[in-house]
Amino acid sequence: MAVKIKRAGYSGMKIRAWRPNATDDADDCGEIRAAVGPDFSIMVDRTADLPGLWDYSHGAQGRPRV
Repeated sequence: MAVKIKRAGYSGMKIRAWRPNATDDADDCGEIRAAVGPDFSIMVDRTADLPGLWDYSHGAQGRPRV
């Protein structure tokens, strides 16, 4: 998938990783890096497993009033 994204003209991608052993996620990043090279950004979201983190009510609570 990362190679397809790079070929489409993007300069990076974000992956959602949440396995208990972060080394497993780091190994995956190494495989992505080997496939796309050093000029492609790899961003990692390790909060993807937290329940309710990105739902509307949580977002609205943190939004400043205008």
